[in-house]
Amino acid sequence: DLVVDTTHYANNGADLFIRAGQDWLDRQSDIYKSFAQHFVSAAVGAWYTLVPNVRAIQNVWISNADREENLLTKKTVQWLKEEYAKDPGLLTNGTPLYYAPSFIRTIPEVMGTITFGKFGSTTYSDTTRDHYNYNAIVFLPPADEALTLRVEGTFYQPRLLMSGDTNYWTEAHPFILVLAACRALEISYRNTEGVNDWESAIQKELLGIEFDFVDQQSFGVQIEG
Repeated sequence: DLVVDTTHYANNGADLFIRAGQDWLDRQSDIYKSFAQHFVSAAVGAWYTLVPNVRAIQNVWISNADREENLLTKKTVQWLKEEYAKDPGLLTNGTPLYYAPSFIRTIPEVMGTITFGKFGSTTYSDTTRDHYNYNAIVFLPPADEALTLRVEGTFYQPRLLMSGDTNYWTEAHPFILVLAACRALEISYRNTEGVNDWESAIQKELLGIEFDFVDQQSFGVQIEG
């Protein structure tokens, strides 16, 4: 009853559980494909950017036209506010040195608007999207040249929105995705024992993938005393 028919399998509720299963898999463990990098172009004067579908931002690098790349130092938004006690739009541009994950949800929420900061009557915002699937970073001082930001971290797999959509789970491990969807379905039945059984089966399937990732990360690494 979760598909319209068993010929074309058009969605009649199944997609909800498939997507829930994928979200749970993405959060459940760190495997090789959990990690990714996101590239952003930053114009002169830029000091903030959005990062889509990211679970956790780990590093931010900047590179310029001369192909010089530098790692930014992570700080908190509070530290940046104290260190640069001024509207970022009025700061002297320079080579960015620091970054901080930033809050972009405001109350009351305005649909289709993301606000990065407000200083007096000046508001810095993006009016082309909602904040739901984005995190953001602030980097200072503002860029004095066109830059490319490389954001490293753990990211969610692409959402399965259309019937033909694919991602890592559908292509590399479809069986695990099916198991995760079955787990989500058991939750809707309030069947604790069934949920635990599915989780046990999924963890056994994931274990080999996690072992491969650990083996790759540790192979050839020597610990010096």
